[in-house]
Amino acid sequence: MVEKVPPCVGTSDVRKRATNLVQQYSIVMTTSVDNLYHVRFAEFAEISVSGTDIETCIVNLRDAGVTHVLQLLRDNKNVPRPLQNLTRREQVNVRLTSEEKAVIASAARKGGKRISDYMRARALDGLMNT
Repeated sequence: MVEKVPPCVGTSDVRKRATNLVQQYSIVMTTSVDNLYHVRFAEFAEISVSGTDIETCIVNLRDAGVTHVLQLLRDNKNVPRPLQNLTRREQVNVRLTSEEKAVIASAARKGGKRISDYMRARALDGLMNT
């Protein structure tokens, strides 16, 4: 899942490469009882942003992501590939009641995701935060 990014020539090339990678990273969003949005990258659980405005949170998250990726590139460290670029070859069937499916589908739509993407993100988020 982690690859070395080839060195780029010049500072602007490095920033472009970092920005391009960060734009492809998957964003995981949750809300809390105090009406705050909490956003993070699926690829970097350690980078997260919270706030009352989702658009501002996403902009701030991407800025933090670019800064983090730039530092990794400057230190010649591994930078995770975007999860969307990984080929998924495994399949799991999950049986649900129609009520369960309706609840999950509604939550997925609110997050702008398909049911499978929503369930995958929630399951992986639960594993990463334990």
